[in-house]
Amino acid sequence: TSDFGYTSFGSDVTTHGYVTESAVKAPCGDDGTCSYTFAHAIPANATGTYSIGMEARRTETLLPGTTTQKVVNYSPPNKVISFSVDGSAIVNRRLVVAIANCNGCHVELNHHGGRRNDTQYCVLCHNPSNTDASTPVAQGVNFNLLIHRIHTGRNLIPLGRSYTVSGTDFTTIRYSAMDPTGVPGDTRNCSLCHVGGSEQNLPLGKNSVVDPRGPVNPDLPITAACTGCHADLPTVGHALVNTSSIVGETCTVCHKATAEFSVASQHAQY
Repeated sequence: TSDFGYTSFGSDVTTHGYVTESAVKAPCGDDGTCSYTFAHAIPANATGTYSIGMEARRTETLLPGTTTQKVVNYSPPNKVISFSVDGSAIVNRRLVVAIANCNGCHVELNHHGGRRNDTQYCVLCHNPSNTDASTPVAQGVNFNLLIHRIHTGRNLIPLGRSYTVSGTDFTTIRYSAMDPTGVPGDTRNCSLCHVGGSEQNLPLGKNSVVDPRGPVNPDLPITAACTGCHADLPTVGHALVNTSSIVGETCTVCHKATAEFSVASQHAQY
């Protein structure tokens, strides 16, 4: 849970950093309790806290036998549970955004056939090592990169950037106002998504972010999160020249909470 993305669950697993299995044939008792044993094991040298999530979908026929008969799919909320693999204290995944905040605009956010509807579940797959696997050049889909870029939309065009995932070009989208002044395209009201003041601190990711279409690949974690919104190339260059071969990213020198250009002081205040 410190950061997803680079755990291998076996040589036959083609997904990056996670493994998915279907439990639809799991045996169930008369009381409705079902049991499923995974075919892939947690790595033998694993330490700390891991997470497991579940998605499900049911198909129902409404008004059967009538002229308005309709087949619909619906899904319950995703469940994500963290557990210790070595007896150490459980450390839950950091909470950066909340699905309730997403639904403030989206009403009932769900994707991939409606089965995925909680941000704490999304980050299992939308992790630093994952891409959309499209050709000829894949697009990074780490959650902070994905969400920052999607919500930047047409604002990316004057920055000389774009963002296309699985054939969908998000630079065609003009987002409605996100600030009290009613200016369309203003995406600076970070607290609409972020919780606990997480937008006022440097990102806490630890793993490098794969971004084959970006000017730097892979991106180090702070750089990847910040340049999701601050996507112009001079800002990318600023991050790059302030990355050391000795200590890595040196963002804390200027942008930590007590520094002159702290994240909290530079982000819009609403």
